[in-house]
Amino acid sequence: MSIRAACIVAMALPAAFAPAAACQTWRGQEKGILANQVQLTFPDRFVKAGESYFSPDDSKIIFQAVATPPPGEAEEPFYGMFVADVARSAAGRITGIEHIRRISPLG
Repeated sequence: MSIRAACIVAMALPAAFAPAAACQTWRGQEKGILANQVQLTFPDRFVKAGESYFSPDDSKIIFQAVATPPPGEAEEPFYGMFVADVARSAAGRITGIEHIRRISPLG
């Protein structure tokens, strides 16, 4: 059985938090509870992200998120569904996600 040490971190934060500060906040709060966390979503691509699941072979992840809108546009009111390939280091550790694709319709 493999233990999955990756998480998607929701980035719905008050304006006072900079993205770097937000990353440090959740890492500090989870220290001693979780180990080897990897943040998979970031505010440049997603306003917020939620529930996620890995494929049986751990090669893909499906998750719900709200995409970051273009400047001057409002964010979507509902979560969309996205799928991405799981990126790994040479040692096999999860390092991020790539080839992100939206699979639910807009609107």
